[in-house]
Amino acid sequence: MSQNREVPMIVLTEFRKAGERILAQRGVYGGARHAALVWLLTFAQENPTEYSTGEGANRWEELKRFAFDAGLGPDEPPISNQISVRWPGDKRARFGEEPPLSTPAEAVHSPFYPGMQRELAKFQMELRDYLERYVKSGGVSINGLTLDLHVTNSTEGVLVSSWLHPCFFYQAFHLLGELGPRIRKCEGCARLFLAGRSDKKWCSGLCQAKTYKRMNPAKQHEASPTNKKGGGMVNIKRRAYGKKTRT
Repeated sequence: MSQNREVPMIVLTEFRKAGERILAQRGVYGGARHAALVWLLTFAQENPTEYSTGEGANRWEELKRFAFDAGLGPDEPPISNQISVRWPGDKRARFGEEPPLSTPAEAVHSPFYPGMQRELAKFQMELRDYLERYVKSGGVSINGLTLDLHVTNSTEGVLVSSWLHPCFFYQAFHLLGELGPRIRKCEGCARLFLAGRSDKKWCSGLCQAKTYKRMNPAKQHEASPTNKKGGGMVNIKRRAYGKKTRT
């Protein structure tokens, strides 16, 4: 699919919905690019075997949309002003250029199926590895991506054309280059998250509270003296204070 050619209405509908899901938290994180990176972090740390059929189909559409424009849409400055993503089965594909999906299916829009789950798992494992290395060492490299570049004297910018996998990581690495320094690993649950402040150490208040409780175990409360009738120390003092004395 290319940003500059007509596509079937069902594809446009699914891409629009996928983009809305990717940017669902833009109001929370202060912008579309931030929301796209949050989606990327979430996607990398999910377990595809736990997806329902609907969730798996949604993630597949979101993955394709992210490869296309990171879900940013026409109102946001694009990462690449033009991009063309080739799917398995595309007539423009050359034999042997990239392995097909594990299970044959209509790649542009199809229901969720077991082979698709395996493909999602491959993307997630590779992405998670890059993110973990980026956070741990402060940088990461990706090698072997095949991207076709095309320019014309009638259109401004560069057309980037490739398969789903290279286009997905092309978008992901550009987002890392822009907002990556804000990614942190939570000291409570070890999940990667997008921090609002540079000194933030936890992904949520709950994780912060659990960490504090683990590092500062509560002391055992010492038993206070009580009378046998059930009156606590306060009651004993109250009765003693109000007792009349002989003169």
